[in-house]
Amino acid sequence: MIHFGKVLILIGVFLSLVGVVLIMSDEKLKWFGNLPLDFNYGSDKIRLFLPIGSMFVLSVLLSVLINIILKWLK
Repeated sequence: MIHFGKVLILIGVFLSLVGVVLIMSDEKLKWFGNLPLDFNYGSDKIRLFLPIGSMFVLSVLLSVLINIILKWLK
């Protein structure tokens, strides 16, 4: 059970570092959320945002990163 606790702490530290990087690079990431497949609709009573293009790009980047890390660990 101690091993699981250490993993959770490492995940928390990693997510905190990612958050700090995202906050510091706010100007450089303005394109994220404004890609061609991102759907944004707003009216008086409803606001809808579907970031399909941004999630596709994020999925590809994370897949490549995870594959590189897994090949490096073997």
